[in-house]
Amino acid sequence: MAGYPDLREALAAKYERENRVPYKAENIVVSNGAKQSIANAMLALLNPGDEGNCFFALLGKL
Repeated sequence: MAGYPDLREALAAKYERENRVPYKAENIVVSNGAKQSIANAMLALLNPGDEGNCFFALLGKL
């Protein structure tokens, strides 16, 4: 679930080169959006029977 290894390595190299931030590819997660990232975090942290709340701000008017 962490994303393509080649992409994660390229991102780690970019952050090192452009921002001088020494990330390792194994510390980078690539997802296709916030919903997937939130779902991945919930799957990693919650157990069957646990309760969780997600609060989302509404952008614009309904």
